[in-house]
Amino acid sequence: MFYWLYTVLIVFGAGVLLLPRVPLVYVSVLSQVANGVVLPFVLIFMLLLTNDRELMGEHINSRGFNIVAWTTVFVMIGLTLAMMIWR
Repeated sequence: MFYWLYTVLIVFGAGVLLLPRVPLVYVSVLSQVANGVVLPFVLIFMLLLTNDRELMGEHINSRGFNIVAWTTVFVMIGLTLAMMIWR
């Protein structure tokens, strides 16, 4: 299922880029902005998964790593909000 979804997404992306008069630079910038907006959500879920002792066993994050990681998440959330406010 993963490979089919991956293939469909690649074909869809290539199809959009092959359309005539599509501003490619705008599409590239827009996709990167969308990635930046979604990044804090992805980081939060990744940190929650990597701190789950039942899932990770003895390989959970250390206290120091969690401090750095959660600080990064809050900085990314602040930067995302700043980008949306000052745009």
